[in-house]
Amino acid sequence: MQHQIVARFRRRSDAEAHSQALHRLIPNATPHNHFQSGSRATRVNYPII
Repeated sequence: MQHQIVARFRRRSDAEAHSQALHRLIPNATPHNHFQSGSRATRVNYPII
């Protein structure tokens, strides 16, 4: 299974809000959230099905 970076965020709360919105649009997808502390970006990955 491949992963696609959907978006990068500076704040974790922004990433979580975006992840919730994507989950409403794609309810069967399982997100893989990668929050990198000390980094300027937070990634939210959804697998390509």
